[in-house]
Amino acid sequence: MKLAGKTLLYSFLLAIVIILVITAYNIFLLPSLYVSYAREQNRTDFIDAHQEYLDTRSYKTITIPNPITAISFIIPKNGYDIKVSGKLFDGEVKINNPILHPAIDLFRKMLESSGEDVDFKDAEINGEQLFQQILDLISPEDSPIQLDLKSTNVGDIYLDDDDVQHFHQVSDKTIVMENTVSDQSAYYTNFFAITKLANETIVSYHAVVTPTIDDIRPVMVNSLPLTILVVFLLTLLFSQLFSYRIIAPILKLTQQAETMRNSPRGKAAAVEISGKDEISQLAHSLNELYAHLQRNYQELEAENLRQEVFLRASSHELKTPLAASMLLVNGMIDKVGKFHDTDQYLPEVRDQVMKMQSIVDEMLSLNRSRQQIEREIVILQPLVQAILDSMQVQILQKNIKVLTEGSAHASVYSDESSLKKILANLILNAVEYSPENSEIKIRFSDNGFEIQNPGKIEESLLPHIFEPFVSGSSEEENHGLGLYVSSYYARLLGFSLTLDNPGNQVITRLLFSNR
Repeated sequence: MKLAGKTLLYSFLLAIVIILVITAYNIFLLPSLYVSYAREQNRTDFIDAHQEYLDTRSYKTITIPNPITAISFIIPKNGYDIKVSGKLFDGEVKINNPILHPAIDLFRKMLESSGEDVDFKDAEINGEQLFQQILDLISPEDSPIQLDLKSTNVGDIYLDDDDVQHFHQVSDKTIVMENTVSDQSAYYTNFFAITKLANETIVSYHAVVTPTIDDIRPVMVNSLPLTILVVFLLTLLFSQLFSYRIIAPILKLTQQAETMRNSPRGKAAAVEISGKDEISQLAHSLNELYAHLQRNYQELEAENLRQEVFLRASSHELKTPLAASMLLVNGMIDKVGKFHDTDQYLPEVRDQVMKMQSIVDEMLSLNRSRQQIEREIVILQPLVQAILDSMQVQILQKNIKVLTEGSAHASVYSDESSLKKILANLILNAVEYSPENSEIKIRFSDNGFEIQNPGKIEESLLPHIFEPFVSGSSEEENHGLGLYVSSYYARLLGFSLTLDNPGNQVITRLLFSNR
């Protein structure tokens, strides 16, 4: 299965899980959470309304759910005139019948008996007796309308909540009582707030109904098909968009790899992928990898070309001493003419063989596997002096004056063995191509090495001076590998080697560019 198909499948599975979770949440958890939130909100609204009434003594600016059932009483410390306020009215109730005065007095005593902190749990009120007294006042025996009401068992109609009554101490002067019952369709809550002040007591009452969410469960179930359809359509849409954003960069990387694989030289253009996610980081890493492989390929190609040129040139160079040696040996074996004198021509054979041995040694040195470069701090002054000491025979033979100029502490971070081969070949080349009784100047520092000697190089040879078997003078019996060896090891160490021929002076510079 392709990545797009897998992404779509995983998206649909995730959508199914999400639908199941949302459905289970709406059916099983949401009702209880809704009821808890509604009851908590009703309590908060009632307390806020009671506090605002304490400040304004009016319901004009109070906002509360089901405001018709909200009412507040202001009971004075003395007397029986009670102020009544609601959302639809403001007024005063005067209790003139002395029969009801004891009930008001009893209520006042209950508040005074508990001090500032009112505790209603210890207060015992016979609700049925109070109910009957009120009926007797409303409908006496001589009243035209007789009321015969009996208190019923509310448990037959209302199912008691787990905890019917809750008391909330709002402040040191205010307490709120919450009484809740329920049936199969709703929760019915009565709130009472009592605030005791110095000269009066304020009582607020509010009744609210909190419906259960069971009525909308069928609606949720009936809406499931549409919900599932919308979720799957959105999942399909966003899955396709997400797949495109993920797969498109991967396809670019795949095409780049195919292009590089089919390219004869492994060339491939860098892939530009915007963003900072893992795919863009992968593209950046692959671009660096391809660039590194391309550099390695070019280096290998250049090395193969170098070896091909070197082998061709060395084969051609070996032909001359090899042919001369064969001619001398055959002449001496057959005792032809002057070659009869072996004492004279055997040394010439030896010279030709030694020349071939020198060429072979250089070939083996250059074409064996690259040695492990071990860089260290190399002091230049003793290294240059050691090379000059090893060439004293050649220098004295041509009566050449060598001048050195450089700090005794000049150094370079390099491989000493490779650096010695570079400097030795440069100095030997200067000695061999300088005329007798001439002067060679050597300068060195932390930045590079320079050697200057008299000489003239043909203009046509300068572009090829670092190629193998190129010699600046046909009169010298050299195989032309000195500058090539120096150039080879300079590239190996990351140095820069140049040669100029201003006037009758040859100036060779080695720059330590890797410091």
